[in-house]
Amino acid sequence: MGDVIEIVGDTAYAMGGDGAGRRTVERQVGLRELLGGIASSMETSQRDTTLFLPAGTRYVKVRGASTGLVVELPPEIRRMTWSPATMDQGGAYSTHWLAFPYTIHICILYTIEGDEAYGGGLEEMRVYYRNAPLQSPDDPLYVPNLFNVQVDPVLTSNCRACLRGHPEDLENLPLAKQMETLLNFFWETGFNLDIERNGFERAKILDPRIVSLQAWESASKADPLFPLGIRWEPAGCTPRQVLDRLIDVRRPDVKPLRSASDLADLMYRLTEAS
Repeated sequence: MGDVIEIVGDTAYAMGGDGAGRRTVERQVGLRELLGGIASSMETSQRDTTLFLPAGTRYVKVRGASTGLVVELPPEIRRMTWSPATMDQGGAYSTHWLAFPYTIHICILYTIEGDEAYGGGLEEMRVYYRNAPLQSPDDPLYVPNLFNVQVDPVLTSNCRACLRGHPEDLENLPLAKQMETLLNFFWETGFNLDIERNGFERAKILDPRIVSLQAWESASKADPLFPLGIRWEPAGCTPRQVLDRLIDVRRPDVKPLRSASDLADLMYRLTEAS
């Protein structure tokens, strides 16, 4: 494997040599793909990291092309719509006013220009509860009682939000607008039974005030802060742990780039240019 990389136009070449000392092309990849691979392999971002943060942001981690955000929303009563059917079944939606504790949204955004993976920049969103505001990235998180959140502690997808049908042009928006759009979509799109193992069904046993939507709504009218008194199920993780895991999972095959040989090795893991 050669230690010389040449870039000509929009193509990068890993150069080697034959027995006669002549230089040969051992590998060629698109420059755009190579730059994306480099950004994903670095511990620090390869782009401008002066970020205008969304409202409620408590913790940010930027690594390579990935930006992780922890956004905290305060306790409040929200207008929710609910259907006892899946999205494909198209059931009618009813409206409910429900009280919530602190809700913690952890999002991973992939921001290399042109990457269309999962909606143009969004990797995924995890949703958690807390009965007090975050004081550090190592504070514990708790499982939410939400319909459109998958809850199964044995799965790595525990507390993953269903964002089916989310806007697909996020990569064209500033970071703050991206998060605003995602949060509005999550809360304003009707909740339904798209996820069987959801947080609502699992949390029913925790408190009679959340055993049904009707009970939840009645308790919300009587005491808008009652969710702060519920002993929510521990999620067994912290914001720091969630962000580290989600960023690592995106590219488990990458390794630090410390030499031309490492860069050439990266080129062999990319699709070769024609």
